[in-house]
Amino acid sequence: MTYIYWMLFWTTNEITIDMNTETPLLEQVNSVCCIERRLLMALNIKNLRIVSPAFTTLERIPKRYTSEGENISPPLEWSGVPEGTQQLILICHDPDAPLPHGFTHWIIYGIEPTVSQLAQADGSKFIEGINSENQPGYTGPAPPAGHGPHHYYFWLYALNNKLDLKPGLNREQLLDAIADHVIEQARLVGTYET
Repeated sequence: MTYIYWMLFWTTNEITIDMNTETPLLEQVNSVCCIERRLLMALNIKNLRIVSPAFTTLERIPKRYTSEGENISPPLEWSGVPEGTQQLILICHDPDAPLPHGFTHWIIYGIEPTVSQLAQADGSKFIEGINSENQPGYTGPAPPAGHGPHHYYFWLYALNNKLDLKPGLNREQLLDAIADHVIEQARLVGTYET
């Protein structure tokens, strides 16, 4: 038996694979309970960059963009969109939240590759997914008091296909749908604590 190890959002899991079978490796992995396509997504980091005029990497997110403030999405800008990109997707996720899968704050997709920025509070003109409050749109950082600093990952994905994705997907559903289509991804990480 051989073991494959993978890491996703600070969690390590072990999968047992039988190398003495004619069943293809990927088919075995996909058949394992609770293993989904998003877990096998390759990490493709090249020239794609995402930044915010409101905060820099690992800097505290201004209060106005949190649930304690105006609860509006921060302004974002990106560059280096790879050739062949047909669609962009943005996910804001907090893996530090004390929940089994962390907390998803924002999901938007259907972003044209010619778009290079979002003004603050400007996500609703795109297709919106469902955040962890089971609502569409953005909800700002609101970590438990005394829980320490949380990290908010703004992931930008460039896709090689213009997928026909219905509104209202959650993070897991969206990542499963795009797993085979990601050309490149980039992230901006902000922090916040109460």
